[in-house]
Amino acid sequence: MSTENPRHTLLSITGLSPQVVTETLYGIHKQGLPWPNELIILTTRQGAEQAQLGLCCPTNQQEHNMLAQCCIDLKRPQISDIKIEIIPDHKGNPIDDARSREDQEALADYIVKRVARLCADPQCTTLHASLAGGRKTMTFFLGYAMSLFARPNDRLSHVLINPVEYEGLRDFYYPTSYTNPIIGRNPNQRLDTHEDKVQVMLADIPFIRQRDQLEKSVLVRFCDKEEQLTYRQLVQLQQLASYPDAKNEIHLDFNLTERAVSILYKNEHIVTINMDKKPLELAYYAMIARHNSESSDKRYHREYALHEKNWSTYRSAYLQELWIVNDPKHEPYSGEDIFKDWLVQYDNYYHGAHIEKTLKGLKTPTPAFFDDRKTALGKLLKKQLPMELVSLIEPAQVFNLSKYLGLKVCSNLCLKD
Repeated sequence: MSTENPRHTLLSITGLSPQVVTETLYGIHKQGLPWPNELIILTTRQGAEQAQLGLCCPTNQQEHNMLAQCCIDLKRPQISDIKIEIIPDHKGNPIDDARSREDQEALADYIVKRVARLCADPQCTTLHASLAGGRKTMTFFLGYAMSLFARPNDRLSHVLINPVEYEGLRDFYYPTSYTNPIIGRNPNQRLDTHEDKVQVMLADIPFIRQRDQLEKSVLVRFCDKEEQLTYRQLVQLQQLASYPDAKNEIHLDFNLTERAVSILYKNEHIVTINMDKKPLELAYYAMIARHNSESSDKRYHREYALHEKNWSTYRSAYLQELWIVNDPKHEPYSGEDIFKDWLVQYDNYYHGAHIEKTLKGLKTPTPAFFDDRKTALGKLLKKQLPMELVSLIEPAQVFNLSKYLGLKVCSNLCLKD
């Protein structure tokens, strides 16, 4: 969207009192803030019904609904894009109330991801988030999401009403420039919505913006609709490397047939790294993990790779992993010389540029082949994970054998063929 037609979004949490939306609009008008042309309401199933009836449907005595009337009274443009979104529970059904841990996490996922994607959308010029309505947990997640993802021009606000006797009244939507009698808390009480009688103040809520402190790779993954990264995983990914016991409690679970590596912390799944398009790097990673023991004769030492005998050992270990990665139907290799067998089978079965290039690269002893795999693996990990976490799980190249014994990887890796 061009700057001539910017998109200003009001994101509001509502419960059973949709009046907070028009109260917020009144506050925006009074403070001269950008007027929204998009309204997004996040709510429950019951809240959606109340928002639809209270804001979008005129009564028999009204020519306009309350949202339209508010814009008319304030002499502001009508809001052209209105979305009332019902937050789903952990089963994907419209939520009524979040009483279980699973529903609480589903609530958090939806709200936090909604904010993240709006703040990542270049078409959304400004985001104004309102904490004026909804349940405490909903407003907490909205406020926290703004702290994580908000840009410099995005805002967070609440509304304050004075006198308090107007708060929560069914018929009070915003102060008017004309006399408008409504029923108070007592059925016999009449109140006037004239702005001389009641004030609505938009309270700007200052918050610490942490967007620049988030790893860009994690932010991209969280905003990607195909990733299915949850809010809990976002928090764990961002903090995992800082845990005191991280080095001892982080495990990698390799699934070669699915071409995936899962990160576990204390046996709890955190996130899965998709390596479907990086079979050569997955085989290298699996080789390093499987033979990480200092007593293993297949543990890779870069300086030893120039010797024919050692090279043959490393090559065999690598190709045994690639044997499964390249074709999940394969049984683990049980022959005597996998390199020679692969050369024979390539002519009859395997056809692919990466296999041909791999076989050529493994023919002559040289550490360059594994150097390339390590570099490509590092780029993949850094694209998907925070740098601090990558530093714990990526193989570290070793050049000085007097100081190091080999490649350093997490000492408790497990593999699933």
